[in-house]
Amino acid sequence: MTGPRKILYLSSAAVALLLLLSVGVMISLQSPWLHEKVRQRIVDEVERATGGRTEIGAFRFDWKQLQAEVAPFVLHGTEPPGEAPLFRAESVQIGLKVVSILRRDIDIKLLAIDQPKVNLLVDANGKTNVPEPKIKREPVSDPVEQIIKLAIERVEIRD
Repeated sequence: MTGPRKILYLSSAAVALLLLLSVGVMISLQSPWLHEKVRQRIVDEVERATGGRTEIGAFRFDWKQLQAEVAPFVLHGTEPPGEAPLFRAESVQIGLKVVSILRRDIDIKLLAIDQPKVNLLVDANGKTNVPEPKIKREPVSDPVEQIIKLAIERVEIRD
């Protein structure tokens, strides 16, 4: 093979490889296996951050709109068996907005919660059913400032 032909051949092979990789990624993003892995990761992270037991039903992700939904979402605290959970929502949707890919900076464009129900129990000693997080964080000086830093563009609470 001569020089220009070899360059054309290698360029064509590289483009074909990139195309195959792109198709593979698109198929993987829509696979039930990946959705189950992401659903389980959400459960693990919520349980680690809250200390409660989490249940998530279906998980859907629309990669075109960068929007995820879980339905239903249940968070159990320290309430006794047979009692309603600490928090339940029929569905929770989160829309994401990529601010910077290089810095891995993502904002929450939408947080929509359908039919939220909170069951806060307080006993005679003043103890609640709110669990202790498994990960200890340094105390935040201003909780309002922490909420503002989340950069949620729109919050919807329905029903």
